[in-house]
Amino acid sequence: MKHLFSLCFVFFCFIAHAEYNRGTVFFKDGSISKGLIKIKTEGGIKFKVNENAEIAEYDYHSIDGFDTEGKHYKYILVHDKEAPRLLNETLKGSITLYCDEMYNQNSNFPNAASVTSNMFIGGNNGAPCYFIKVNDDVIRIGIRIKKKHLKIFSSCESLMDKIENKELKKRNVRGIISYYNEHCW
Repeated sequence: MKHLFSLCFVFFCFIAHAEYNRGTVFFKDGSISKGLIKIKTEGGIKFKVNENAEIAEYDYHSIDGFDTEGKHYKYILVHDKEAPRLLNETLKGSITLYCDEMYNQNSNFPNAASVTSNMFIGGNNGAPCYFIKVNDDVIRIGIRIKKKHLKIFSSCESLMDKIENKELKKRNVRGIISYYNEHCW
């Protein structure tokens, strides 16, 4: 029974992978184009203006990112010696929050492959990995704010009090960044 369930799940992922989603592509030259977007297996995207149009392929060399299904994805340079990562820009403000939803470029669905692999080998249960951008520096946060990250927020006493009193828990990364952007900058 478990094998049947696994096989059905993998089959569903392959079917879902075949779909294009409506969206907007943001090119490095500042231009934009609306159309249909599909994440490529080996990275980048396939794009076409409409169902009958010719397919164009883009990656971080030619685009900054894209919007699709209400989410804004950007290529962000996390480490100098690596290619930029495709991250979901979750909150924008004086601190910008990015989320690597374990976005698998093999699927149009965030977490699809990580869920599949977690079923077989365990893992992080699809927990998102957060990054923040502060003054043009990208900092990996992980799944929660750690003690070493608190210095970023130390200028905001009300936020520090909320974290210390556990009104905002360190696992509530989105809530902490949102509070900082609304009350502390």
